[in-house]
Amino acid sequence: MTAAIGQSDHVFTPLQLANYMAAVVNGGTLYRPTLVKNIKTYDYADVVREEKPEVIGTIELNAETLRLVMQGMSDVTAEGGTAASVFAEYPIKVGGKTGTAQVTKLKMTANDRRLRTAELAYLHRDHAWIATWGSKNGKTYVVIVMVEHGGGGSSVAGPVAKKVYEYLFGPDTAAPGYRAPEAPQPAGRMLGTVSGPLPGMTNDSNDPPKRRRR
Repeated sequence: MTAAIGQSDHVFTPLQLANYMAAVVNGGTLYRPTLVKNIKTYDYADVVREEKPEVIGTIELNAETLRLVMQGMSDVTAEGGTAASVFAEYPIKVGGKTGTAQVTKLKMTANDRRLRTAELAYLHRDHAWIATWGSKNGKTYVVIVMVEHGGGGSSVAGPVAKKVYEYLFGPDTAAPGYRAPEAPQPAGRMLGTVSGPLPGMTNDSNDPPKRRRR
């Protein structure tokens, strides 16, 4: 029960959660994680080594259970979910689970109020987690974010995950305050003009001022 609800002394790395989340999303196949897809020569002309997908196990998932899990993760990013403030209006289909991992016993004030994150010593603050998957145009990625002692999973780790998806799928152009990047200026083109003499020049000449003799 404690594992199911994310309580007690459980220790997981972001890589372990990414591998687990990928297996859930793909229907139960567990692959060996790799850091690179392939290695090429310095001029990119030839492939020296290519990593092949290696199945290391399977997770027996009931189809209805899997559907409910995927729907639950989709609800997390929808209106009313814990990550709705980050992904509710996001045009990419994203599902996930937020987490605020407690690292020490709850600290309370004299009147039994739990101390806020900013009131805690840094090493006593919760870790901020979010485990997500995102799909667009037939491509699905898994993004896991853990911010050590960051506080809330949705408010701290969520925006970081969204930035990763914007890199993978492109920016959310409908987001409030979005500004399209400016086109690069042609080489050699001046961005502005200067009126009056240049620094160190006189009004009468573009020659540098002569040194005064003492």
